[in-house]
Amino acid sequence: TEINLSEASTTTDDLLSEIYKIRDEVDGVQVMWPLPDSIDSARVFNAVPLAKDVDGIHFTSWGASYPPVTPAAAMELVKEHNVEVKGKHVLVVGRSPIVGAPM
Repeated sequence: TEINLSEASTTTDDLLSEIYKIRDEVDGVQVMWPLPDSIDSARVFNAVPLAKDVDGIHFTSWGASYPPVTPAAAMELVKEHNVEVKGKHVLVVGRSPIVGAPM
């Protein structure tokens, strides 16, 4: 299921209404961040059930069923290619709650 709304005219309440309509019918919810400035991201964040959070947006606060996908993918690549990370220093640019902070 995909929700496509016009960035120019969609309000927070419009988006929340669509999320509430489908969230019990799907196995997971992924919000494409960042949202337009006109959308209250905190309200959208709170509308995503913890157990259906496939982005890991709840991960840094409460722990979720799934880890944040970008850091998890990066760590999977490190493991797959046998990259030794012990003692290494890494620069993470950005500190979003779903990519930079969990890294």
